[in-house]
Amino acid sequence: MTFIFRYLVLEMPIGTSNYFITITGTATISITAFAMHFTKFGAIYKLGFIIRFRFHQSAAKEAYIDVLTEACKTVHLLSIEPSGNDQNLMLSYDVEMSRNRSPDQLIESLKKIQDISNLTLITSKNDVDY
Repeated sequence: MTFIFRYLVLEMPIGTSNYFITITGTATISITAFAMHFTKFGAIYKLGFIIRFRFHQSAAKEAYIDVLTEACKTVHLLSIEPSGNDQNLMLSYDVEMSRNRSPDQLIESLKKIQDISNLTLITSKNDVDY
């Protein structure tokens, strides 16, 4: 389909000696293509994730909550599962990343907190490209 469009807009005017139309059409299509590329027009942003981690109950929870609220636009607690020894909690959060932060930055920030272990970041099903 693209080749047909290109032929109609760019190649046919050359055959009829309408060089101005060819130059104008080429410039217009090129500028539009570059503008769409640089603005990432139509790109899918993968912002929704589920994050799971084990947290020691005796530690202050403000440490990981501050990191989550700083890096994410929305944070929703999904589940809290106590461990067998009642010392740790397995927490699951549904988070939507801010556009200026990457999931890697969030993981690195959470790894710096001593009382967090078994850190897992799961992509939501709606964001998976097949």
